[in-house]
Amino acid sequence: MTALAALALLAAAPEPAGYEARVVSWGLAQVGARPDPAPEGKRIEAIWVASEDIVAPADPWPALANAVHVKTRELTVRRELLFEVGEPYSADVAAETERNLRSLFILAVARVVAVEGSAPDRVGVVVVTKDLWSIRLDSAYTLVGPLLQYLRIRPSEENFLGRDKTLQLDFRLKLDTLSFGQLYYDPRLWGSRLELLEQADVVVNRASQQLEGSFGTVQVDRPLYSLQTEWGFSVLGQWDIEPTRVYQGAVLWAPFGTIPLVYNARTEGAVAVYTRSFGRYWKTNVSVGLGGHVRKYAPPVDPQWTDAQRAELTQDYLPWSETATYLTAIVGTYEADYRVLRDVDSFALSEDFQMGHSASATLRWSEPAWGSPLHFFEAGVTARYRAFRHDDFFSVQAAATARYMPGVVAAGIAAPWVNQRFAAELRNYFPALGRWGRVVVRALFDERRNDLNHGYDFLGGDLGLRGTAPDVLVGTRELLANVEFRSRPVEFFTVHAGLVLFYDAGSAFDTSPNLVHAVGLGIRALFPQLDIQPVRIDFGYAFNGPVTPFLNQFSSSFGQVTDIRPSFLDAPL
Repeated sequence: MTALAALALLAAAPEPAGYEARVVSWGLAQVGARPDPAPEGKRIEAIWVASEDIVAPADPWPALANAVHVKTRELTVRRELLFEVGEPYSADVAAETERNLRSLFILAVARVVAVEGSAPDRVGVVVVTKDLWSIRLDSAYTLVGPLLQYLRIRPSEENFLGRDKTLQLDFRLKLDTLSFGQLYYDPRLWGSRLELLEQADVVVNRASQQLEGSFGTVQVDRPLYSLQTEWGFSVLGQWDIEPTRVYQGAVLWAPFGTIPLVYNARTEGAVAVYTRSFGRYWKTNVSVGLGGHVRKYAPPVDPQWTDAQRAELTQDYLPWSETATYLTAIVGTYEADYRVLRDVDSFALSEDFQMGHSASATLRWSEPAWGSPLHFFEAGVTARYRAFRHDDFFSVQAAATARYMPGVVAAGIAAPWVNQRFAAELRNYFPALGRWGRVVVRALFDERRNDLNHGYDFLGGDLGLRGTAPDVLVGTRELLANVEFRSRPVEFFTVHAGLVLFYDAGSAFDTSPNLVHAVGLGIRALFPQLDIQPVRIDFGYAFNGPVTPFLNQFSSSFGQVTDIRPSFLDAPL
């Protein structure tokens, strides 16, 4: 069957009632209530929680699974509600409660429905939820042809005893190492608003099978859990001690001569931040804090390397080693304007998007007077604007950083302005083309200058340029464009599937881009009982650029290709 014939069948398929709509109808039937068409301002007289089993009669899974899955307790759902009996009903507060519930990994569906009360001035509220399967063998992977670049498997109980607490083992496979560890996450420590995250892993070399490092995190937060929350804090400590090996595809990258880019890395850091929040619709959050870090990078001892080669590797390719103590300040502002959209990235499930502007600026100031051997001032800013009109969803975002560091910093780096980076991304989800699907466009640019950390962009394979060999392009700048036609998903016994036709163009470069162009076909599949992200399998063909073996033209991962983006855009420092 050709791709066009398959799309025609998808378009001709009958319109389903909707996965979430059926769950909501089930929940209302459990209570025996009807939606109230005008609930705003009415007094809430009762709140019901209707939680659907993980496997409902319509789901294509054995009902025996319900016997070994502990459904989320009603108390766990109720403690996330931002309203109580006796208060006037507010659609805005109900919508924020929905967003909070959907942010919990344990729930696939979370809807708040106002229903008719016992009197015209009264209203009831039904909270309808359906769990995700919580006893999981979670996985993340990057597969390009026969090369498994990354695999993460996490056997876990994400909803321990139905209380939204996570107990997890963690296994990661990279090209050079294996890591084993554990994680515990409690979003309501001792029933409070405190969050606790603790993780620790050990790292084993795949070739020698010897222990060669460890990494971990301990974090305690009081988050801004609602738009009315006025204060919060975060205390974070992290470490990562292990060798770093930079790969291009399946082989170690040797940017100069035959010496591969391999070095020992030791990073340790801690930061404590207090946040004060102002406003209700036009939100402004102001944070102040104290932090510090130790970062040390050095070539490994290797008798085959000369002193000159070690010096060249350190000077031109290794990240900058430093110890610093700093004061930090963060100012963020955004519009509390949210939209619930469907069939954007996750097919049938609701997705929450903040609209209008969102911007933040982070400042760090380090002085020897505070016990730091360094003097620097650095800033990072990020800004985003989103709009949704006439079924068109538009988003543009940019981020930039720079550090002022007087004095000669390192050979080849021009002081005092260093660590300059700029990135920008534009996305547009065009209006649906009837029942066929929609076009999605993404353009991305990323540039580094005077970078003390000698960072590089790798592009190819599963990094947004499909149909090419993994990491085939390397440079300090990246230019990438993706155009996709995503068919409307079709439901088969609650499994949602669709097709994608795509065009990619991209380049990683130092001076001027040489764009590689590719086209291809992909499939997407969503299993809403198991995950909120679809599985992505793509086949691409590149018209130009380096020759790509046939198997490397296939790539697969969880999520959409537009999810592959620099984390720098959201957290520039």
